[in-house]
Amino acid sequence: GTFSDVSPGGENLDTEESAPHIFDKLNTVSHQTLRQWNVRFLDLGFYEELAYIYSILNDFDLINWAKLDLKEFNTFVSQLKKLYNANSNPFHNFSHGMTVMHST
Repeated sequence: GTFSDVSPGGENLDTEESAPHIFDKLNTVSHQTLRQWNVRFLDLGFYEELAYIYSILNDFDLINWAKLDLKEFNTFVSQLKKLYNANSNPFHNFSHGMTVMHST
């Protein structure tokens, strides 16, 4: 899926009316796309990263199983990315974590 009308950033979705708008777009990452090996995670913006993570978890029905609140999910992923990249490690960073999540 593409997110050209959403500017990527790392900003948090802090209003209830903005969260559903963004999360409607997350459904655009198809099962076929999730199973491709040529995803360039370094080139994704924050909302695209969020879409992949959400879609991978949703593919295993973990969103419903864990009853994840979408606003809290966004906050969790935002903080995870911030802390994962805190040491500025050029390899073990959030993009690497997404690559591992995608491949396993």
